[in-house]
Amino acid sequence: MENVGYKTNRIKRFLHRIPVRLIISVVAGLVTSFALSTLTHEVLHLLGIFPKPFKPIFDRQVLIISLFYHCIFAITGAFVTARVAQEKAPLNLGSINSTFSHFQK
Repeated sequence: MENVGYKTNRIKRFLHRIPVRLIISVVAGLVTSFALSTLTHEVLHLLGIFPKPFKPIFDRQVLIISLFYHCIFAITGAFVTARVAQEKAPLNLGSINSTFSHFQK
């Protein structure tokens, strides 16, 4: 019976070491960045600035517009992460966000 209590205490100590606030903050930053980028992308499709979905983009001006707002929204996502975490999580978000932004299109 004493082993069960020992294992329970060990699990509780492990769970208290997990930086839950950092995890929530990074997820909040990613969701913010992804939602803003997706919404802007769809609005630009509806306005006719971007080609139809799943069609390649060859126009340099459209690519520059896309790069600009993706950078702004990545910074916004990092800001949200920093405000929620109030620690060093934006450094992690920057690398994650730049990785996932390539798969969004």
